[in-house]
Amino acid sequence: REGVRMSGRGNSSDWRAWLKYAQEDRDFAEGRMDEPGNARHVALCAHQMMEHALKAVRVFHEGGLPERTHDLPMLAASLAEKGFFEFSEEEMDFLQELHSCFIPLKYPRSEAALPSHRKAKELFAAAAGLLERVRKETQYE
Repeated sequence: REGVRMSGRGNSSDWRAWLKYAQEDRDFAEGRMDEPGNARHVALCAHQMMEHALKAVRVFHEGGLPERTHDLPMLAASLAEKGFFEFSEEEMDFLQELHSCFIPLKYPRSEAALPSHRKAKELFAAAAGLLERVRKETQYE
Protein backbone atom coordinates (compact mmCIF):
# COMPACT_ATOMS: atom_id res chain seq x y z
CA ARG A 1 0.00 0.00 0.00
CA GLU A 2 1.29 3.38 -0.97
CA GLY A 3 2.37 5.66 1.85
CA VAL A 4 2.31 2.99 4.56
CA ARG A 5 5.66 2.07 6.07
CA MET A 6 5.91 -1.51 7.18
CA SER A 7 8.29 -3.01 9.73
CA GLY A 8 9.90 -6.41 9.57
CA ARG A 9 7.05 -7.68 11.78
CA GLY A 10 4.50 -6.63 9.19
CA ASN A 11 2.76 -4.03 11.37
CA SER A 12 2.30 -0.50 10.12
CA SER A 13 3.66 2.52 11.95
CA ASP A 14 1.11 4.72 10.16
CA TRP A 15 -1.85 5.47 12.44
CA ARG A 16 -4.09 6.07 9.39
CA ALA A 17 -3.58 2.45 8.30
CA TRP A 18 -4.71 1.26 11.74
CA LEU A 19 -7.86 3.41 11.54
CA LYS A 20 -8.50 2.26 7.99
CA TYR A 21 -8.51 -1.33 9.24
CA ALA A 22 -10.86 -0.36 12.09
CA GLN A 23 -13.24 1.19 9.55
CA GLU A 24 -13.03 -1.90 7.33
CA ASP A 25 -13.85 -4.09 10.36
CA ARG A 26 -16.88 -1.88 10.98
CA ASP A 27 -18.01 -1.88 7.36
CA PHE A 28 -17.65 -5.65 7.02
CA ALA A 29 -19.71 -6.40 10.13
CA GLU A 30 -22.30 -3.73 9.37
CA GLY A 31 -23.00 -5.34 6.02
CA ARG A 32 -23.59 -8.75 7.57
CA MET A 33 -25.03 -7.89 10.96
CA ASP A 34 -28.58 -9.01 10.27
CA GLU A 35 -27.70 -12.26 8.51
CA PRO A 36 -28.60 -15.31 10.61
CA GLY A 37 -25.67 -17.06 12.23
CA ASN A 38 -23.28 -14.10 12.13
CA ALA A 39 -23.24 -13.14 15.82
CA ARG A 40 -19.73 -14.52 16.37
CA HIS A 41 -18.35 -12.70 13.34
CA VAL A 42 -20.04 -9.41 14.27
CA ALA A 43 -18.64 -9.58 17.81
CA LEU A 44 -15.18 -10.56 16.53
CA CYS A 45 -15.24 -7.59 14.15
CA ALA A 46 -16.21 -5.36 17.09
CA HIS A 47 -13.14 -6.61 18.97
CA GLN A 48 -10.88 -6.12 15.95
CA MET A 49 -12.36 -2.66 15.36
CA MET A 50 -11.48 -1.65 18.93
CA GLU A 51 -8.03 -3.20 18.82
CA HIS A 52 -7.20 -1.38 15.59
CA ALA A 53 -8.68 1.91 16.85
CA LEU A 54 -6.84 1.83 20.18
CA LYS A 55 -3.57 0.99 18.46
CA ALA A 56 -4.19 3.87 16.03
CA VAL A 57 -4.41 6.29 18.97
CA ARG A 58 -1.15 4.95 20.38
CA VAL A 59 0.65 5.28 17.03
CA PHE A 60 -0.93 8.72 16.44
CA HIS A 61 0.63 10.05 19.65
CA GLU A 62 3.91 8.14 19.85
CA GLY A 63 4.67 6.89 16.35
CA GLY A 64 6.45 3.60 15.98
CA LEU A 65 4.70 0.29 16.35
CA PRO A 66 1.95 -0.53 18.84
CA GLU A 67 2.13 -3.25 21.45
CA ARG A 68 1.55 -6.80 20.22
CA THR A 69 -1.48 -7.59 22.32
CA HIS A 70 -5.20 -8.19 21.97
CA ASP A 71 -5.91 -7.00 25.53
CA LEU A 72 -8.34 -4.12 25.05
CA PRO A 73 -8.52 -3.01 28.72
CA MET A 74 -4.71 -2.98 28.92
CA LEU A 75 -4.42 -0.95 25.72
CA ALA A 76 -7.05 1.53 26.95
CA ALA A 77 -5.46 1.85 30.40
CA SER A 78 -2.09 2.55 28.79
CA LEU A 79 -3.59 5.28 26.59
CA ALA A 80 -5.37 6.84 29.56
CA GLU A 81 -2.23 6.73 31.76
CA LYS A 82 -0.28 8.59 29.10
CA GLY A 83 -3.06 11.15 28.68
CA PHE A 84 -3.65 10.16 25.06
CA PHE A 85 -7.36 9.33 25.43
CA GLU A 86 -9.98 9.63 28.16
CA PHE A 87 -12.29 6.66 28.75
CA SER A 88 -15.46 6.73 30.80
CA GLU A 89 -16.10 4.00 33.34
CA GLU A 90 -18.78 2.63 31.01
CA GLU A 91 -16.33 2.49 28.11
CA MET A 92 -13.77 0.66 30.24
CA ASP A 93 -16.48 -1.80 31.34
CA PHE A 94 -17.45 -2.30 27.69
CA LEU A 95 -13.83 -2.93 26.67
CA GLN A 96 -13.49 -5.49 29.49
CA GLU A 97 -16.70 -7.22 28.42
CA LEU A 98 -15.63 -7.30 24.77
CA HIS A 99 -12.18 -8.57 25.74
CA SER A 100 -13.71 -11.36 27.82
CA CYS A 101 -15.41 -12.60 24.64
CA PHE A 102 -12.17 -12.72 22.63
CA ILE A 103 -11.02 -16.31 23.29
CA PRO A 104 -14.50 -17.85 22.78
CA LEU A 105 -14.86 -15.80 19.59
CA LYS A 106 -11.54 -16.97 18.13
CA TYR A 107 -11.42 -20.58 19.22
CA PRO A 108 -14.15 -23.25 19.16
CA ARG A 109 -16.08 -23.34 22.40
CA SER A 110 -19.54 -24.23 23.51
CA GLU A 111 -22.24 -22.12 21.85
CA ALA A 112 -23.19 -21.01 25.38
CA ALA A 113 -19.84 -19.15 25.64
CA LEU A 114 -20.65 -17.02 22.60
CA PRO A 115 -22.61 -13.78 22.66
CA SER A 116 -26.18 -13.91 21.42
CA HIS A 117 -27.09 -12.11 18.22
CA ARG A 118 -28.62 -9.28 20.24
CA LYS A 119 -25.52 -9.03 22.46
CA ALA A 120 -23.20 -9.06 19.45
CA LYS A 121 -25.14 -6.14 17.96
CA GLU A 122 -24.89 -4.26 21.28
CA LEU A 123 -21.12 -4.83 21.42
CA PHE A 124 -20.81 -3.72 17.83
CA ALA A 125 -22.82 -0.53 18.44
CA ALA A 126 -20.65 0.37 21.45
CA ALA A 127 -17.48 -0.30 19.44
CA ALA A 128 -18.74 1.82 16.55
CA GLY A 129 -19.45 4.69 18.95
CA LEU A 130 -15.97 4.52 20.44
CA LEU A 131 -14.47 4.33 16.95
CA GLU A 132 -16.20 7.61 16.11
CA ARG A 133 -14.61 9.23 19.18
CA VAL A 134 -11.19 7.99 18.03
CA ARG A 135 -11.80 9.34 14.54
CA LYS A 136 -12.66 12.78 15.98
CA GLU A 137 -9.65 12.73 18.29
CA THR A 138 -7.29 12.02 15.40
CA GLN A 139 -9.27 14.15 12.93
CA TYR A 140 -9.39 11.14 10.61
CA GLU A 141 -11.57 11.62 7.53
